[in-house]
Amino acid sequence: SGPRAEHLPAINLRDCRPRRAAAAARWPRVQDTYRRHPQVCRQPGRPAAGAERRSDLLATGLVPTRAARVGGNLGELLRRYRDTLVVKPGTATAYGHTLRNLREYFGEDKPLSAITALDADNYRAWLGEHEQLSTATVNRRIVAAKAIFRKGLRWGMMEDDPFAGVKGGGSSNESRKRFIPPADVARVMEACSNVQSRCLVALSRFGGLRVPSEALLLCWGDIDWNEAALRVHSPKTEHHAGQAERVIPLFPELERCCRKRSRRRSRARNTSLRATGKARRIYARSLYASSSGPG
Repeated sequence: SGPRAEHLPAINLRDCRPRRAAAAARWPRVQDTYRRHPQVCRQPGRPAAGAERRSDLLATGLVPTRAARVGGNLGELLRRYRDTLVVKPGTATAYGHTLRNLREYFGEDKPLSAITALDADNYRAWLGEHEQLSTATVNRRIVAAKAIFRKGLRWGMMEDDPFAGVKGGGSSNESRKRFIPPADVARVMEACSNVQSRCLVALSRFGGLRVPSEALLLCWGDIDWNEAALRVHSPKTEHHAGQAERVIPLFPELERCCRKRSRRRSRARNTSLRATGKARRIYARSLYASSSGPG
């Protein structure tokens, strides 16, 4: 009664009967468990610690083990990770190599609980010795594997992360960096079979564009002939603030190639500089021809 009673919800006692009946049905089983396993009962005046209580319950089989709850194998983890991956096509391809390597080394039926830290170290050594990958490539695939297993740990599919202590390292190979003289670039461009492939070589060498991701996005509207400037769209860095595009000088080597290309193609602003669907193959073919040619 009183002013607060009117704010309380009405209670139907009939709704409580099924719950009381279910509790009464469970009570004999609870009493029987306490009789057969007195160690799980709390002693008067001495409350048991949480860890001790859990170990007692595990010993009697009243609760499932943590391994039984998480479970899962490597194939299930890789499928879940692939289905939830939202990245650029190039990054998806790189992760695809890591998924393939993990399947080849461990097998899809490998239980996640059976993969140890030693297995992770041996996997890293296998990438270099068996797959003959460079140190930079091994580092990139280890970084990807660490990301995959971190997701599995966060999803509750494993109790420990075996790749937690494996170092990824740097992903750049300094030994492969070298200066390409303009004379060598001229030989490559001479070996190209058409103006389009020569433009791609010039854009990568003199403009510093990423091929194919940046070069194949160029349109005639990105060229400012009056200011001798070229706007470059960068899918790789567009998720960073202010790095979706950049402007570079239209160097004489680039301008000559672009003007030759413009004589063969429409110069509408939204028209691509490349021929649809063939630029990547032509670029690879031209580089192969230049590397296998005389001299």
